[in-house]
Amino acid sequence: MNAKEASDFYSYIGKERDSKAKRDAGLICTEQKLEDMRPFFFKALVVHESEDQLLQPWQYFTEVKPSVVWGFLCAARVKYGLHVYCNAHKERLEMWVLSHLLYCYKS
Repeated sequence: MNAKEASDFYSYIGKERDSKAKRDAGLICTEQKLEDMRPFFFKALVVHESEDQLLQPWQYFTEVKPSVVWGFLCAARVKYGLHVYCNAHKERLEMWVLSHLLYCYKS
């Protein structure tokens, strides 16, 4: 399992979110990745950090504002139907992913 670390998460929702430079270089930005996942039966973003910590981005020396973090989490859940799970304990992340994938497999 490859959970996003906090620094990856801030890049994902910050400079990679909808970058014209990325599109011009033929790379896929976050917004396009989320759009591409729409038809998936199950989709999730797993972050190896607590949600409370993610909402304090200044601790990670990033310019992303807490309102941007909260706005992305809301949009990911509501607009894109993405299951978002944040936890600082790797074992709990693994258990969450495993139990959800097993449920999908049985469905």
